[in-house]
Amino acid sequence: MKQIVPDELTVERKVVTRIPTKEGEFNVFLYHSSRDPAKEHLAFVFGDISDGEVLFLLFLLILFLQFILSFYLFIFFFFWLLESFSSRS
Repeated sequence: MKQIVPDELTVERKVVTRIPTKEGEFNVFLYHSSRDPAKEHLAFVFGDISDGEVLFLLFLLILFLQFILSFYLFIFFFFWLLESFSSRS
């Protein structure tokens, strides 16, 4: 029996830049993952995180916004399907 070995996941930092705002300076990191070669991932970092503390609230905000967007798209698609099936009858 042939054993399937998953591809090794690699994450590479492509670009680092700074964005000054009136609230402070953001560092923006662009990453590329071998798992999703067609996608690129951005990390916006505010302040110094070299002590190991991660900006967790920003992550939660982004996660929440993705959830809300997915929910609205699901509702839109559901009503679109409902409308398309009801117009056939």
